[in-house]
Amino acid sequence: STFHSSPMATTTLPRSHIRLHLPLHTANPSYPRCCRLLPSSAISSRLQNPATTTATHYPILPPAPSPSLLVAEEASLAPRRTHRFPGSVAPPCIQDSREDLDVPADDDVLRRALEVRRAVATEALVAALSGGKAGGLTYVNNLTSRMGAFVDRIVVGAAAMRRDRSELAHQSFNARARTYIQESGVVELVKWFKHNSLTYPQIAKVVCSCSGDLEKVRRMLKWLRSIYVKGVFLGRVLAKGESLMSRSFEELEEITGYLECCGVRRDWIGHVVSRCPQLLNLSLDELETRVRFYTDMGMNENDFGTMVYDYPKVLGFFSLEEMNSSISERVWFEHRRTWKNAGL
Repeated sequence: STFHSSPMATTTLPRSHIRLHLPLHTANPSYPRCCRLLPSSAISSRLQNPATTTATHYPILPPAPSPSLLVAEEASLAPRRTHRFPGSVAPPCIQDSREDLDVPADDDVLRRALEVRRAVATEALVAALSGGKAGGLTYVNNLTSRMGAFVDRIVVGAAAMRRDRSELAHQSFNARARTYIQESGVVELVKWFKHNSLTYPQIAKVVCSCSGDLEKVRRMLKWLRSIYVKGVFLGRVLAKGESLMSRSFEELEEITGYLECCGVRRDWIGHVVSRCPQLLNLSLDELETRVRFYTDMGMNENDFGTMVYDYPKVLGFFSLEEMNSSISERVWFEHRRTWKNAGL
């Protein structure tokens, strides 16, 4: 009661302590504050007697880096950086010094840049053929591995687009390569060839044989159909006719017209060309020489046309030397049989 009635208690005691009934700890001014500082004599005694001090635990240092890691770090911090090219998808590899090669640095850089562009063009071609449903990934990879000449045309065409077409000058090489592939129509052409039972080596040979103009392949296929070549044999004719894509349609019409004049019917020419595509590789002078070889032996037009229909290779496959030697052997055999029958 005396505690609560004292005015000093009511003024010095906080209200929160009164409400919470917590014990009040007030500092007693009569007792000095304890200092944790040791006197200088104790510090000097501990320095003179280290056994009394506590043991100090030093941190364990990490192991030294390996020499290969140091070499890689030095190479990464080298001031001279390896050239990077548009279209590259991987960081440049650290190459060993090649002192034994006498290749200038500029040629080496250009060669590596060309390899990068070819790799990018090949990837774009694979993506276009796969996206166009020209075949599975294995089929497309096997096909593009044989289309090196067409990949080079993609590289050249994509580079020319930057100079010749202002609307594509700001695009990357990858985008221009995709544009060239799309405009060339190679995807639809490959699908058409595959539909007509061509193997991927034949498709690659036909695509690479044309000089960048795939539209001529379509016109050539249309012309072959006009001379009654069946669809199953179209790919074989294009693949076997090595110089067929370099011939003009006027030259081809002269060859077929001359065969018609020599007794080969128009509807027979497709069968003859299907079995001997090399016939279209001959020039008109060579064909006239071969036809004259048989007509000089007394063969008329009807017999000549029937012979060419039954055995097309006797006209366009063998060389003139082989034809002369085979005829000489045949004549010698006939003479020998005649002499034997006559008792000579």
